[in-house]
Amino acid sequence: ALLGSAAPGSEEEAFLRLNMAVCLLHAGLPRPAEEVLQEARLERTAGISRGTLLFYQALAAAQDGRADAASGLYGQVLGLRESSLIDHDGPPAWLAAEGLAPAAGRARQETP
Repeated sequence: ALLGSAAPGSEEEAFLRLNMAVCLLHAGLPRPAEEVLQEARLERTAGISRGTLLFYQALAAAQDGRADAASGLYGQVLGLRESSLIDHDGPPAWLAAEGLAPAAGRARQETP
């Protein structure tokens, strides 16, 4: 019911899932955010796209304390230079991932 009339697997469903996940992350609920994102599918590689979904999956993993998973996901985002955050024009997802990937790596190194 939360996804309304969006067809399963459609871009509309993916955009709804992305927005739900961002809200969950802002509420401090990374695991539900990640679960919502795992069902989202975007084939496009520019603008709000696959790299956007990966970025927010990485952010959820980082918030959940899983630095290894976050680093791997951020690394994937770095290869998707045309993906963006917020809207189709930017900012670039890779640029945000580049800034956060070292922090995820440091957290992994600091974990006993």
